[in-house]
Order: sequence, then structure tokens, then C-alpha cells
Amino acid sequence: MSQDNFSLNLPLYLIDIEMVNKYFIGSHISERKFRQIVRFFCLDIEAKKIAELIGISRQSINKIYSAIRQRIVDICSVPIQPTIGEFELDESYFGEY
Repeated sequence: MSQDNFSLNLPLYLIDIEMVNKYFIGSHISERKFRQIVRFFCLDIEAKKIAELIGISRQSINKIYSAIRQRIVDICSVPIQPTIGEFELDESYFGEY
């Protein structure tokens, strides 16, 4: 999933102010409910239970879960750039010294 789906690109006159969700474009779910869904995702709660708690369809929850998982994959697949140069560390000792 591209990063485009996680930013707001619409003019304000086309947006219902109460339903603006800058995290998931095109969604009719408020930011507050979206943040609740993300919290429940982190707690590993099933989509069916979240749907009952929040009052949103299970299919919508599953779609958001899939988007979150895809975004995690996208972020984790970026190669890490090795750092080159000198480093100065503090004088802490670890192990048997």
C-alpha cells in the first residue's frame, strides 16, 4: 500500500469536517474511532469484537487491519543504511569486568 492513503489531499470545501480522517483517506470513520481501532490492533483483539465494541462493520475493521499490516511490511522492508564514521561511546562497562 502506498503512503498516499495516509495523508490528506482534499480541499476543505469537499470535506465533511466531522468525518475528516487524515490517517485513512476515503474512510467514513472518524479519527477517534480509527485511533481506537489501532489501539485494539496493538492489543491483538479480533475484528469481530472490535466491530461489536465500536459499532463498525467487521469488513471495515478487516480492511483497516490489512492496511495497517501492509504499512508495517512496507516500513520494515526499507533497507537500513549502514552508518560510516567514528563513534564515541560513554564509559559504561557491560559483562564481567
